[in-house]
Amino acid sequence: MYIDIARPAICKKNGNDLNGDMDPLWLTCKAEKESNISRLVIAFFRQNADLHITTTTLRALVEIQADQMHKKGTISLVEREAIANSNGHCLNSTVGVWLIYYIYTIKIIITIIITIIIIITIIVITIITIITTIIKTKIKTKIKTIITTIKITIIIIIIIIIIIIIIIIKQ
Repeated sequence: MYIDIARPAICKKNGNDLNGDMDPLWLTCKAEKESNISRLVIAFFRQNADLHITTTTLRALVEIQADQMHKKGTISLVEREAIANSNGHCLNSTVGVWLIYYIYTIKIIITIIITIIIIITIIVITIITIITTIIKTKIKTKIKTIITTIKITIIIIIIIIIIIIIIIIKQ
């Protein structure tokens, strides 16, 4: 749609004929070279799908999909290499880079899931402790014990979140 409709309209509006092999593909509304495509991609996905998708994410998805299609026999090795080469890399380096990116993303997702499970477990243990306290102790002791239990739980959850953030940053 951009190449067939928007780009020719931009060129016509500005009196430019930018169809040569060396002319920029992405243009601003003034028919000048757009130098920050990533910003536009992020803005598009944020506005239209409420997602944070970058050009790196898109390239990784294309490479992963192309690899899967090649393994299934949907595309040939020549087509697979052409997709890798379109990103400016040979097939071996492309597979390595995107595989590392994919594994890194999976590690972050797993870390977040484990964190959520740990926090839910701590909350359940806290609730059980509070219920046990209510059943077994006197009123004054109950309130103090419940408040202390809640404070300790909050501190533990904050410490876990800080540790997880540090782990994610160091990855």
